[in-house]
Amino acid sequence: MIAIVLSMKDLGFTIATYYGAVLTTWAGIEENECGVTPFDNLWALYVWRIFCRLIPVLAVYLVPTEDQISEAMEKLVQADKDLAKDKSRRDGMGGLSESLAESVASDGVDIVDIVDDSALPPDPADPSQPQTTANPTAGAKS
Repeated sequence: MIAIVLSMKDLGFTIATYYGAVLTTWAGIEENECGVTPFDNLWALYVWRIFCRLIPVLAVYLVPTEDQISEAMEKLVQADKDLAKDKSRRDGMGGLSESLAESVASDGVDIVDIVDDSALPPDPADPSQPQTTANPTAGAKS
C-alpha cells in the first residue's frame, strides 16, 4: 500500500514538473539566443500558482450539509417504502407477470379488473373451496 501511495506521489510530481515547464514556455520565460532569460511574465505564473492552490478550497462547497444529507436519507427511505408497496401490489395480482403488471400500470388500467378469479387454481387453505381427492392423472393413457 505504501508503494502505491509513493508511486502516485512520484507520478504527480512528474506531471507537475512537465506542466510547469509547459506553462513557463508559454509565458515566454525561457533562455533566448543571447543567453538571457526574460522574467517579464513571471508575475502571471505566480498568480496562476496561487489560483491553482486555492482551487481545492472550492471543493469544500461540494460537501453536503447535515440538512442536505438528512433530506436525501428521507427521500431514500420514502423511495424504498414506495418500491415495497409497488412490489407487494404486483405480487398480489394473481399470477400476472411483472412486465405485464408494469405495462398494465402504465396504461392506467386497474389490475383488479383484469384478473379473473375463476381462472386461478383453488386455494387449498380456503375451507370454502371444494377439495378433490381424485387423481388428476387417472385414466390418462401413457
